[in-house]
Amino acid sequence: MEQIQNKNRLLNKDTDFDEIYKNYATKIYAYVYNMVRKREIAEDIVQDTFVKVLKYGMARIRNKKAFLFRVAHNLAIDYIRKNNHINRNIESKTDEKISTTDRILDRITIQKAIDKLPSKYKDVFILKEVNGFDYQEIAGILRIPIGTVKSRLHRAVEKLRVELSPYMEGR
Repeated sequence: MEQIQNKNRLLNKDTDFDEIYKNYATKIYAYVYNMVRKREIAEDIVQDTFVKVLKYGMARIRNKKAFLFRVAHNLAIDYIRKNNHINRNIESKTDEKISTTDRILDRITIQKAIDKLPSKYKDVFILKEVNGFDYQEIAGILRIPIGTVKSRLHRAVEKLRVELSPYMEGR
């Protein structure tokens, strides 16, 4: 009877892990890719993130989403530091267009503007606007005060407005 209960516990843990992986792997990949700009590296970091979380133990984690993004963020920063560069090449497949009233801003233009942001602003912007985290979650992931999150997001948006203003004239 005890063996059956142990098997059920293991199956539940696997199910929990599978569910968490399904819910967050793509989002973590997008976040990490925005940091490292290399598909293979981003995939490796996502895999390493889930391996670390699995080793740490799912039951010990209160906010799984924030914890996953924190681990992924740290691994991406470690990669960037180790390689002493950030590859900011824009992939050619980002040629979808976003129209404005008088001009067309394509994704490449927007991505270039985001890439020009200092990393401290870019990280907050991507976590908030791309991944949909709230201020509290971002503060936890980046280990900074909520006020700092808000000010960095504000500065990121202001810098993007300035950078993209030539494309938005007449609005």
